[in-house]
Amino acid sequence: MENITRKIFQQFKDCADILKANGFANAEGTRILFEADEKVFGTKIGADIANLKEDDIEEVEMKRLPMSRKGKKAMIFSQTFYCQKCLAEAVPFAASLDDMAQIIGPAVYVADGRTADRSSGKSLKKALKRSNGCLVLRAVDGKGKGIGYSITVGRTLHEAATALTVMEKAAEAEWKSERLGGSKPLDKKEVKAMRQNYEKNYSQQTKAETVPTDFPAEETELREHLVTYGNKLTEKRLVQGTWGNLSVRLDSETMLVTPSGIDYALLEAGDMVKVNIHTLKAEGVNKPTSELELHAEIYKAREDAGAVVHAHSKYASVFACACKGIPVASKEKDARELFGATIPVAAYALPGTHTLAVNTASALGTGSAVVMAHHGMAVCGKDMRSAFENALKFEETARVSWYDYEKEDFEEEPEE
Repeated sequence: MENITRKIFQQFKDCADILKANGFANAEGTRILFEADEKVFGTKIGADIANLKEDDIEEVEMKRLPMSRKGKKAMIFSQTFYCQKCLAEAVPFAASLDDMAQIIGPAVYVADGRTADRSSGKSLKKALKRSNGCLVLRAVDGKGKGIGYSITVGRTLHEAATALTVMEKAAEAEWKSERLGGSKPLDKKEVKAMRQNYEKNYSQQTKAETVPTDFPAEETELREHLVTYGNKLTEKRLVQGTWGNLSVRLDSETMLVTPSGIDYALLEAGDMVKVNIHTLKAEGVNKPTSELELHAEIYKAREDAGAVVHAHSKYASVFACACKGIPVASKEKDARELFGATIPVAAYALPGTHTLAVNTASALGTGSAVVMAHHGMAVCGKDMRSAFENALKFEETARVSWYDYEKEDFEEEPEE
């Protein structure tokens, strides 16, 4: 492992673990590149990403990565399922979900990598100029379908890996929302504002080096619940990277919320932030989630709510990008009892805003769940366990509803 430090390998390993957790490690053509110490390192072609070893990393004969001057020091090549389906049509798709707008940019463009005459898309440099991900067309098969791969970039390997999970989810939502009438692209000016805000405020981990541990027993238990269920959300793939947030009601005046910009796997009980429900004044060593007002509005409107989950899961995103509520089939008796005949959709507003919080709490009403247009889901429950279970039920209900929209034979999804 000459020239490759233990620190560099660990960053590759952490990136590979993210890909593995999301089912991408075995995707054909996956390769990870990272620029460090004025060199470029990469996984060897054919390396087992799911079980990455030190000798799977090599120094690459490149002076720098293509977007290095823009601060993008990490790059991932992959052929994930839904990005490949979108590439087959060789058509770019615009951001219709706020997480894509923030970490990817205004659109996933197609870079034509076949010839100098890039008639079907942009050059790679142009495709990545304003976006952290693109599709690269390398050939067209006998049926006229595009063949190639996708690229995501980031300032760190963690960011590039998160970009891949968000881009694949966005591609899936784009594809599946056609059944619901199609996705509704976000306003370009709002996308630009979200992207700039993310780059400036939310893209870097800000975990405090030391966290307090001396809390009352009841508060400690609730803090630990947030740690436990934050990791459960990741395990069930209801969140990507640091997106999504959780909270529990501590008492009539205060709530505990997850912090901003910290991976769920790194969270400790002391990382949680105590916030006044009425004034939004925060106490803690970390910055609270940007959606703290969303949680506060729900607690103010719903005295019976003891916990809230906001997540950007796959099928929630399909309905969210189409700005559609979710009809609950009469055969789904448990879901009908929990959600009623329809899970409503809340009107869109920019993330982290008062308008978004009010829209969501209003649409939630006396129910347990709501689709947040262009965002994902918000659910509540009497405690953290019930809120988590409601989030799982929401995602399953959305999946069943999507399949019930039309009775057609669709290509089977890959096993995970």
